[in-house]
Amino acid sequence: MSKVKIRIEIGLAFYNEYFIGGGKGLSNIDNHIIKDSAGRPYIPASTVKGRLRHETSRLYNSLEKDNKCIFFQQKEDETCNCLVCKMFGNKGVAKGELNFSNLAAEDYNKHLKSLYSVRAGVQINRYLGTTKDDALFFTETSGCGGNINFRGKIEGYVQEDTYKYQILLLYLAFAFIDTLGGNQSRGIGWIKDGKQFDIYVNEEKVEVNNLIEWGEKFEV
Repeated sequence: MSKVKIRIEIGLAFYNEYFIGGGKGLSNIDNHIIKDSAGRPYIPASTVKGRLRHETSRLYNSLEKDNKCIFFQQKEDETCNCLVCKMFGNKGVAKGELNFSNLAAEDYNKHLKSLYSVRAGVQINRYLGTTKDDALFFTETSGCGGNINFRGKIEGYVQEDTYKYQILLLYLAFAFIDTLGGNQSRGIGWIKDGKQFDIYVNEEKVEVNNLIEWGEKFEV
C-alpha cells in the first residue's frame, strides 16, 4: 500500500516563562533549564512527542469503539497496533512513522539580558502544612515574558488510506495542549493562544477547509 509524506510546522510561545529541567549544574541553582551546546534554550522533541501522544491517545480512545490504544496500560507481552502507536511507535524497538524535531528558540539574541531568570521556592510538607527543613530552592526559567517563539517540525510517511484521519487526530490533539514543562502550579509553562500547526501533504499545504471536510467525513 502506498504512503504519503506529511510535514507539520509547529510553533508556540509562552505567556511568561517555562521550565523543562536539564539537571543541577555547578551553580547554586537547584534546577537548571535544558539548553543546547551553545547555551540556548529549546524544547526537547521528546517533551513535545510525549505530550502530543498523550492527547492523541485520549482523543482516539474517545472516538473509537474497538481497537482502542492501550499503550499506557499494556503489559510487557502485549503490543498495540492502533493508529496512534503506528504514528508514535510502540514499546521496545517498534519505531513510529513520525519523526519529531526539537523546538528551537527564535530571536533569542534580542533578549539576551533577560533570556534566563531564577525563581525561588519553598518546599511544603503536605501532611503538616508547614515548610520543610532546608526547603528553600531556586529554579531557572526562560521565555522572556512570552517574547520568544519556539519552532520545530514533525515529518514522516503514513498510509494513504488513513492519513486524513491521522492528521485530524494530531491537529485536534495539539489544540488541547495548553501547558508544557514543570512548575505549572506556580504559574509558568502556560502556552499563548495562536499556536502554529501548518500541515503539508506531499508538500502541498492543507487548508482549514480541508480539515473541516475531513472532520465531517470521519465525524470528528
